[in-house]
Amino acid sequence: WKTYDFTKATDAIYSFWLNQLCAVYLESSKPVFNSDDEDLKKTNRNTLYNCYEIGLRLLHPFMPYVTEELWQHLPRRSGDPESIMIAPYPNDLDSWRNETIEQEMNVVQDIVHHLRAMRASYSIPHKTQTDTLMNCKGEAAQAMAAKYSQTIRELGHAKSLDFTSEDVIKGCSVEIVNPEFSVFIKLQGVVDIDAEIRKLEGMLKGVKKAMVTLEERIASPLYQNVPEEKQQADKKKLEDLKTKIETGEKALAGLTDRK
Repeated sequence: WKTYDFTKATDAIYSFWLNQLCAVYLESSKPVFNSDDEDLKKTNRNTLYNCYEIGLRLLHPFMPYVTEELWQHLPRRSGDPESIMIAPYPNDLDSWRNETIEQEMNVVQDIVHHLRAMRASYSIPHKTQTDTLMNCKGEAAQAMAAKYSQTIRELGHAKSLDFTSEDVIKGCSVEIVNPEFSVFIKLQGVVDIDAEIRKLEGMLKGVKKAMVTLEERIASPLYQNVPEEKQQADKKKLEDLKTKIETGEKALAGLTDRK
């Protein structure tokens, strides 16, 4: 932090406000504030207050006038200074960190990202909630998903979230999040299945062609002269193509069987 890198500092603060506080925590808190659980509401309000108050102090050197005005509208606590200008700048917050929860939330956000990507690929409007399922490999993975099921439903625009042991579900689109999690969206009554079948067939044709081209390049006698770093990148790309084909074929099988 002593390098005075203005761009990195503002990017980090911007990311906190927009991508973490607003896009994740605030959105996932909506069901709590709409519930009757007063204790949980109080906990969320206190967490939001701390995020707002500390977040404004983080932002103050870059936006002094706006942050002062907003900070003055927050409820005051005993011992608070009269102005944000003389409030201490946030530092040494490591004691607040919980690396386990951070890792879990990274997985949750990855799950939500795949759900949103599927919805976008089918042009499903945000207001249209979908029946959603998850295949979790192992009890620990399912327990983690169940723990954050409300957050996944809220951020993934899911009407319901159920668990399944199936790898293929008729009438569903599927995305492999990572080796432990796959997510499904029921498409029946939501999208044009015939159109999606044509779309998947076109995608698979292109991916298979790319895989054959890559395999031929790797099999070439001259490939041994390719730098090791490039060979590793090609190996990773080949595995990704195979996974994409496997996922696409499963999704195609599910849509075809649903007709």
